Amino acid sequence: MRIHRLVLHSFRGIDHAEVTLADTGVTIIEGDNEVGKTSLAEAIDLVLTIRDDSKKAQIKALQPVGQDVGPEVTIELSSGPYRFVLHKRWLRRAETTLQVLEPAPESHTGREAHDRVTEILAETLDVDLWRALRLEQGADPGNVAFNAPSLGRALDQSDAGHQGSDREDDLWERIVEERNRYWTPTGRPSAERQNLADRVRGADEAVRTIEAELRQLEAQTDEMARLQAEAAELTAQQRELEAQERELVERFEAVVDLQRDLDRQSVALQALAADRDRWHRAAAARHQLAADLQDKAERVAQATALLATAAPEQAAVAERQRRAAARHDTATAVLRDAEAAVHRAQADLEHRRREIELAQFRERLARVDEQRTALEAAEAVLESVTVDAAAVADIEAAHLEVVKAEAALAAGATTLRITALAPLAGEDLQLDGHGVELAEGAEHEVVLGGEARLVIPGRLAIDVLPGAEAQALQSSAESARRVLAERCQRHQVADLRAARDAAARRAEAERVVGDASQRIRDDLRDLAVEDLVRKVERHTERIARYTAERPAAPPIPVDFDAAQRAASEAAEVLAAARAELAEAESALSAALDAARSVEVTTAGLVERATLAGEALEHAEAALVAAQRIEPDEAILTASAAAEEAHRLAEERQLATERSLARLEPDTVRALVANATAARERATTAASENRDARQRLESILESRGEQGLAQRRDAALTERTRLSLEQERLEARAEAARLLHQTFERRRAEAHARYVAPFTSAIERLGRVVFGESLRVELDADLRIASRTLHGITLPFEQLSTGAREQLAIISRLACATIVAGPDGAPVVLDDSLGWTDPQRLAQMAAAIGLAGRTCQILLLTCTPGRFANVGEATTIRLPTASSPAATPPEAVRRSA
Repeated sequence: MRIHRLVLHSFRGIDHAEVTLADTGVTIIEGDNEVGKTSLAEAIDLVLTIRDDSKKAQIKALQPVGQDVGPEVTIELSSGPYRFVLHKRWLRRAETTLQVLEPAPESHTGREAHDRVTEILAETLDVDLWRALRLEQGADPGNVAFNAPSLGRALDQSDAGHQGSDREDDLWERIVEERNRYWTPTGRPSAERQNLADRVRGADEAVRTIEAELRQLEAQTDEMARLQAEAAELTAQQRELEAQERELVERFEAVVDLQRDLDRQSVALQALAADRDRWHRAAAARHQLAADLQDKAERVAQATALLATAAPEQAAVAERQRRAAARHDTATAVLRDAEAAVHRAQADLEHRRREIELAQFRERLARVDEQRTALEAAEAVLESVTVDAAAVADIEAAHLEVVKAEAALAAGATTLRITALAPLAGEDLQLDGHGVELAEGAEHEVVLGGEARLVIPGRLAIDVLPGAEAQALQSSAESARRVLAERCQRHQVADLRAARDAAARRAEAERVVGDASQRIRDDLRDLAVEDLVRKVERHTERIARYTAERPAAPPIPVDFDAAQRAASEAAEVLAAARAELAEAESALSAALDAARSVEVTTAGLVERATLAGEALEHAEAALVAAQRIEPDEAILTASAAAEEAHRLAEERQLATERSLARLEPDTVRALVANATAARERATTAASENRDARQRLESILESRGEQGLAQRRDAALTERTRLSLEQERLEARAEAARLLHQTFERRRAEAHARYVAPFTSAIERLGRVVFGESLRVELDADLRIASRTLHGITLPFEQLSTGAREQLAIISRLACATIVAGPDGAPVVLDDSLGWTDPQRLAQMAAAIGLAGRTCQILLLTCTPGRFANVGEATTIRLPTASSPAATPPEAVRRSA
């Protein structure tokens, strides 16, 4: 499918907008929030799927607030071999028109037009692909599954000869069924195996429990002896750790004292550094005053020399100004004559153009009158013929009921068959008072829905009495005939054929109404008939008035082409005159600028010499005043003394830091913390040892063996039996798993060949964004399962939001490039890539441009310039909501 043109009128906040798309390439639609970008995408769905008589909430929401108008959408698109233009208007004066342009012209209106579009799209459009290639505003880009038939066909063609047969698929199903007897879909043991394993574990646990109880009695006795020995060791250890803790605390206090000395020395060093810096700044300031005095003296000498060179240049500039003024006056007079000639030529050209427009207006008005006559005739048919498709369907249903009732009557009623053994004349045999004539051997059948009387005059009378069922069938048939007659009478037709003929006449009249109305609209465009008449009158009046008022010389050009040539020649003369005036003005301006420049330069030189002298005096005074306050020698002496005091303080601080480092303060602090923790742990261990001995004493007093040996033998026998049963079941499960894995590996290889073209297309576009190291893996639904970049593989769900959105868009673009032929569909991205940084956005733009070489891409964005890096694209700027109503329907375009 390819969208060529989309027109919206009175659609939400859009007064009128028209967008034309290239069949192949990228179209960028920019616009502020709430100006209708998303409405464009929504309009495509609505015009193709919702009938014009719908009253759904989503249709009511389209009507502009405070306006009693019907929202309208017109779309021109191609799908398969078809190209058509569909127009719909909802809510107010609802209508639908369809013009099929290719492969053969068709015209439809109303419900018929909607149904025809639905039929075309069902025949040619892969709906799953169309949905997969669209990303709506605010929607999660997700990891879309590409289960589109058209993509599958494209991949099948590229992987021909590698697909498995039906027999292989049947074998795979049986392998999966056997594997599922022993394993769950997630690879866990089945319920049967799990149950048996639980029973084995239970038996094993019973054995272990009994044996543990036996061992526990022995171990508890040994444990009591061990705890008693451990108690003595813990008491000695606790005393030793307390002594170590006291020694380390004393070492840490010495470290703290030395750190305090270092802090005091640091404060003193900062004060000495501030004093040293103050004297350094004073010396630098004195040096700067001497340098300024030297610079000011040099500037006085330069200004005096420049002032002596300015006088000759002033005279030359004055002469140049006089010549430029004379040239300017001559060019101005020539330009006035050329402008008058251009004005006259433009008026003549407009006169000839108005004559052509008058002829065109008269032709349009004649066509409108002709179509209005045809429209009135068709509307008369519509008023006289009331039979429509619904009426025909009503009569057809009644006719069908008659046919069905008569068929049921023929099948269920009594059939009387008369066979002539000899020739019969009418007076020989009578049926319900009518004579029956038959040749010898001939038969005569009569279906009897009611009573009948067969008479052989003078000899025999036979009354045939049908049953209740036959009478009921006869009644049903008569009832159906009455209903058909009533419906034909209601719609004023004789029978079904007459109803169909009347409906065909009405449909043709409706078509004529639609065609004539459209042609009238095409000729009138944005005008009413009265407006067109007024334009003819105004043009006629203006042409006559101009002809009467224009001077005879020079004569009016003979036709429009001659007027264009005259206007062009006058414009060339005017352009030359303007160019000459511009050159004259430029020369005059340059001369004036030169005069002003020389004047300013001379004044500046005078002022510069004056200011330089004053600056020299100020510099001399500043140096003398500073030397009176602080002589140069005193500053140098104080600066050297401050530098020496700072150096000695730094050496003292460095010595203190080395002493502190030798004490290893961090190590001492860690040793103190460790000794404290070790002493606390020893105390806790001693307490726990005491509690454990008390508990064991209670247990040993209360327990005995309680027949544990016999219980152990019974548990061992049960465990052996269950273990043998489990081994046999696990062997079968492992065989099924191995067969499944082997066959699954083969199918995975076939799947890899199948998805290779799609994977390659994604990686080709993705490497423009992520680099040459990009690799992707697809799952069975053709979703991206993982991404590999620089050798690091991550599942899709663990990627950042921006990376997931970028890959989701790239996969859509890759799908569109593979299915880019008649089976393809446009890629529509609404306000996407909001999570993408500027560098990655430029790379995504390159990938979009690459995909746009073979498919149609529509980008909607509220951020102007977001897709400026797309190499070959058409950009459409939607007008803002505050733009004037006169904004042209087709938005401003620019191509990158």
